[in-house]
Amino acid sequence: MNHVIHLAVVALTICCWSLPAAAQPMGPRGVGPPGMLGRPAFLDQVFRPEVIMRNQRAINLTTEQRDAITETMGTSQETLVELRWKFEDASQELTEIITPDRVDEKAVLEKARQVMNIEQQIKQEHLLLLVRVKNILTPEQQTQLREIRPNFRDRPGRGRPRPPQDAP
Repeated sequence: MNHVIHLAVVALTICCWSLPAAAQPMGPRGVGPPGMLGRPAFLDQVFRPEVIMRNQRAINLTTEQRDAITETMGTSQETLVELRWKFEDASQELTEIITPDRVDEKAVLEKARQVMNIEQQIKQEHLLLLVRVKNILTPEQQTQLREIRPNFRDRPGRGRPRPPQDAP
């Protein structure tokens, strides 16, 4: 039974780590929270809205494109907020189930499945947002963003400059 409890705690921990990862791309491939595989390669083929916003003039983003991206983000945000409420509720239920000294293994695994299912829905919504945003951009704009993006991708803190190497 201790093995099942350990697996449920590990699953919950991964869920908690993965949510921020879904919301924000991780560092360079292979770097991320302990136990995670790193940033998937397919994310190199899509563009975070914030990178587009920062570079809208450089890529000649039109007003129509900006409005379409804003609408897409708003629709996605509504879905994500609802999913987040469900995730937090299911996570609290899992915590209640797993807290007693004696734990019902089947109940823990069922609730953990629900939590992980919601997490998967959140990740799918994030990916759908990125794909929809990419489809709004022209091929030329995508090429420009690929040329700009390496300047952002390899920096910690989502594009903020790294501190000097000799800084404490």
